[in-house]
Amino acid sequence: MYDIISVGSATWDCFIHAKPEGYVKHGGHTDACYAIGQKVLIDKMESHSGGGGTNTAVAFSRLGFKTGYIGGVGTDHNGHAVRAELAKEKVDCIAKPIPGSTGYSVILLGLKQDRCILTHKGVNNQLPYTYKDAKAYYFTSMMHKSWGTAKRILQQVKKKQRFYAFNPSAYQVGKGVRYLQPFIKDCGLLIMNKEEAQSLLKKKVSMEKAAQELGKQALNVVITDGPRGAVGYDGELYTLRQKKVSVIETT
Repeated sequence: MYDIISVGSATWDCFIHAKPEGYVKHGGHTDACYAIGQKVLIDKMESHSGGGGTNTAVAFSRLGFKTGYIGGVGTDHNGHAVRAELAKEKVDCIAKPIPGSTGYSVILLGLKQDRCILTHKGVNNQLPYTYKDAKAYYFTSMMHKSWGTAKRILQQVKKKQRFYAFNPSAYQVGKGVRYLQPFIKDCGLLIMNKEEAQSLLKKKVSMEKAAQELGKQALNVVITDGPRGAVGYDGELYTLRQKKVSVIETT
């Protein structure tokens, strides 16, 4: 039996360091500018597997857990590369390859120590039902057919009374509490950032208040807020203050 199975997206990520022409203030935030028709020189680029499901699976494996991964990986060259990296990291890719293109992201770096991500979902949205037993599960964002598959997996998880964690995306949060209710109710560990929590609750509240509100349904809650740290709630509040670190890359 696996210690943990991560269920979520897989992508092949291309990280690109390319300086924009400049920056402008627009709509209350700062935008980077690349001129239309211009050829932009790339200073440096590198490629790796990524995605909410594969990233967490690798993290669990590196912590010493016997780890499986369930997600949509295509039959293309990038799909072979993703599966090769997972095998190297001692993660079992449980679901069969799906005919088509693996998810792909282009990540523009160097934007005032931040990034912009252009992403193509590929076969991430087409995951057929696949189930394997494990002591615990970690669910990340899934959409369309894959969301239905995730819910079917969750039914088995709850039937067997396994622990599970859930980290929804902003897309899912935008659909509201009712849409996410099967995953939030009695969730072993619900994780989201401050903006997502506020969007789900439909009100501007502090991280502490958001954690307490969501803690009425989930068993344990973590709310993050980037460099400002995070809070945890299990009936009591815990605060994590972010230490000062040099930012290498924010993705």
